[in-house]
Amino acid sequence: MNSGSRVRAALIILAVSCAACGRDPNAPLTAAPTLPSPFVAQVAGEWAGAATLRQPVGGTFTDLGECIQQDLNARPANTIASAPMVLSMGQKDADVTARLTSSSTGLACSYKGRAALSTVALNSALKLCDAPVLVVRCSLDRVRDMKLVGSSVTGTIDAQSGTFTGAVANTYNVFLSGSETGVAGVVLTYDYTARKQ
Repeated sequence: MNSGSRVRAALIILAVSCAACGRDPNAPLTAAPTLPSPFVAQVAGEWAGAATLRQPVGGTFTDLGECIQQDLNARPANTIASAPMVLSMGQKDADVTARLTSSSTGLACSYKGRAALSTVALNSALKLCDAPVLVVRCSLDRVRDMKLVGSSVTGTIDAQSGTFTGAVANTYNVFLSGSETGVAGVVLTYDYTARKQ
């Protein structure tokens, strides 16, 4: 075998052995990591803070609204129905799932929604909530039961400070206590401020 043939044989052996050392051609390809969109707020994580009840909106104010307003007026100005709440959010692109819990009110709801540039909008139906019946005692011994119908969370994310500022709106049907006789509907809206944990 001349030297040219030996060189060619050595190159073929080297090429075959190198091919065996490389990546398995049958192995699945792995995707390169991708960065999140700069046009969608990154909200995944746990946000803990406090929610403060605003004046009730909707309903029959000569009946239920008056009862709630009496309760609000009896509280010191800066402590009106303030409740600790935790909002845990998961995210895939602009789609957001969340769970809001409050140890003081007993409310716990699961939400679905979307994130935009710096905002989030989430909605929940009754079947996705664990909510106790709220009993409101009014003047003249009137008692009303408030049953949750649905809930929504909207807010703005400040990425630099890691804060969430928005509102939680809970919609209730109102009944004569201990009955299924409906008398009103009311939306209780809370101002919610939280910090990412």
